[in-house]
Amino acid sequence: VADILKFKSEERYDVVLCLYDVVGSSIIEGADTKIANTIYRALRHNGRAIVSAMNLEMTQKYCRRLDNTFSDIKTKEDFSKLIKLPASQTMQQTGEIFKGQLLLLNPDSGIVYRKEQFVDGTGLPREYVIADKRYTGESLRKLFSKFECEDVRYVRAGRFAERLRRDERHAKEVLGIFRKVGRLNGFAKKVMSLVHR
Repeated sequence: VADILKFKSEERYDVVLCLYDVVGSSIIEGADTKIANTIYRALRHNGRAIVSAMNLEMTQKYCRRLDNTFSDIKTKEDFSKLIKLPASQTMQQTGEIFKGQLLLLNPDSGIVYRKEQFVDGTGLPREYVIADKRYTGESLRKLFSKFECEDVRYVRAGRFAERLRRDERHAKEVLGIFRKVGRLNGFAKKVMSLVHR
């Protein structure tokens, strides 16, 4: 019903669910920060955000093995890697977007490029270069640093109760549960942590 980057509501919510391919769906600088801020504004005090993003660590494992990495897509060498990347119909057929041979990864930024072909039977296939941003547990925590982090875990899509190792084959998502605390509560916690040192 609205663009999450611009959404504003007078209502406040107890829970915001933001699952699979919302956080990380754009590589535009600051887009994910805007999403985190929108969620923060939409929650009541002590409200929770349950957020998932694609797992960068598993992606790194497969791409480094094949040397499908880049540092700056604007260089001739890295751009030629993108040109040579094979296209697939992964999204249309299986949704398996973690095959290292079909990805080009910047391990520092978490940005991933892939080529997708879509066939609808009415003409030539359409081919797109798709880019997304993937996260580690730590980088997801950092993105939601305004919140108190209650849990971050690596999970299989749709099976959020089962914790997996970060580089396990089925750990395609990193899931975070974050609680909105008031500024005073956050400040008090920091003071108390310093007192207990």
